[in-house]
Amino acid sequence: MIYPVNSPFRMSSPTWGNRTFFLNGKKVTDFHDGADFISDVSSEVFSILPGKVVYDKDDYVHLARWTDPHQSAGNMVIVDVEVDGVVYHVRYLHLEENEIAKGNELKEGQLIGRYADVGRSTGPHLHLDFCSFKNWKKVNPNVLYGKFGMNL
Repeated sequence: MIYPVNSPFRMSSPTWGNRTFFLNGKKVTDFHDGADFISDVSSEVFSILPGKVVYDKDDYVHLARWTDPHQSAGNMVIVDVEVDGVVYHVRYLHLEENEIAKGNELKEGQLIGRYADVGRSTGPHLHLDFCSFKNWKKVNPNVLYGKFGMNL
């Protein structure tokens, strides 16, 4: 398992749990269900594990980013991966462009696309989250990264 962006990088939001921020001048508190990455060297996004692309949204409309809920994630890719015999959906959100397509088999470290300030976003970053394959329930990314001795 690898990190999805080039090093050095930073986390732009608490990885998992409640967070408070300002959006359009208003204080907002919500539950953050993933990990936000910003690379200091590029906006490239890489596959964290080998897997299969099961969804490829590549029709983002920037003018509708605040008004259409279907545009809130920007372009998005979902990859099914297996960890310790359990399958997860890994979602890569806020992509400006995707370099892969539904049905592609990915290797760990393969280029997926580039992140940007697209969708419901306060700046350019990659939002990465994990969902259970069975019921789409969100899984704390720290748990999965921890299985590989990595920290977020």
